[in-house]
Amino acid sequence: MEMNYLIAISRLLPFVLLGVFFSCGQSNSSQEESAALTDQNADPDFFLYLVNIDQLRLRKEPTLSATDVQKIPQGSILFGEGVKSGKTVQLELDGTLHTAPFYEVSDASGTKGWAFGGSLSALYRGQSDEKPDVNRISECAAYLNSLDPKDFNSGGKAWAFLEEKFSDVNGSLADAIFVAMETFMHRVERKSGLEDITTAGRFSAAEVEAIFTNSFDPAGNSFAIALAANGFRLVAAEGLIFAVPDLRKFQEFFSPRVSHPMQRYLNQRTSEQRAPMLAKGKITVNLANLADLAVFWEKFNREYPKFLKSDETHASEHWYRNTVLRGTDKMPLFNPANNQVNMDYRLVWVYVQNELSGTETESLVSQMVQLCQENDWTRNKKIDDFLAKLQD
Repeated sequence: MEMNYLIAISRLLPFVLLGVFFSCGQSNSSQEESAALTDQNADPDFFLYLVNIDQLRLRKEPTLSATDVQKIPQGSILFGEGVKSGKTVQLELDGTLHTAPFYEVSDASGTKGWAFGGSLSALYRGQSDEKPDVNRISECAAYLNSLDPKDFNSGGKAWAFLEEKFSDVNGSLADAIFVAMETFMHRVERKSGLEDITTAGRFSAAEVEAIFTNSFDPAGNSFAIALAANGFRLVAAEGLIFAVPDLRKFQEFFSPRVSHPMQRYLNQRTSEQRAPMLAKGKITVNLANLADLAVFWEKFNREYPKFLKSDETHASEHWYRNTVLRGTDKMPLFNPANNQVNMDYRLVWVYVQNELSGTETESLVSQMVQLCQENDWTRNKKIDDFLAKLQD
């Protein structure tokens, strides 16, 4: 349930900042800012996708039973116009269950077909006359695909390659290289066994305890040093220790180069890796901080509706908001003894109404408060129905 999703969020953004950088990366010129927003929010007519699985099946129709048109190797670049199927399907790829639509795409030779969205990473969505250099993107993707994802040392090789060959990129080209690199590092995380290193004998009992209490000093452990040298950092959640791509490395290299929206995204994500979010399965940050994060991503999504990684940023917005409104397994909304709303949630709702007015988060909280007040803060069917709609 909620905690399973929390572990997934932990792998993506293992830590939550105790204060949100609402203006991180803002331009000093309102005229320049307005022009940037106009470009970013124009309806895109050209899309670039990176193929994330080997022998991707390009199909004749947008269904899993459709005939194959062609099989596309991993690391290839596909082109599209944003056409996608009206329905989503579920498909397990590389051990992960994906829910996504099909996209109509074509390869470099012009062969058209439908590709399952869970097997692709969007590298560009914008105007065709402003598209990034596809040849350079292909060069980067080809090199990353040549590395062994089962060896986490490939992370260091990938970073060395970027620093040598791609230090001059900027704008949409830098955005595309960032996504390709992030996708590759997550593949290494999965393939090299970094998703769960709890019982691998890498750490002493004292080091394990230090990792879970956020007091671990990696300088005394050769494995942790090697991870850091190759672009990974240790995190812990729900009794597991795992390593994830270190966003500080991404921020250092890409933040000065990427587009303004991607810079804000990257700076915020990096900030969210700095303070522990979980301890023994429980959320350790103040609920007001989660409300701030919900509103940060809400405003970000309204400001950049065509953002390249909008699926992820919308998921973050909804998860943070729903946590504030619905609670979690380990921090329930209702007191099991009397079915009344726990005081922690009543207090954060007051904070949202007073400090975050005018947002969608505040609107939903106000609706919830009204329902609860009508029934003396005790759970009933109306409240359950309202919460069920939030989950949909």
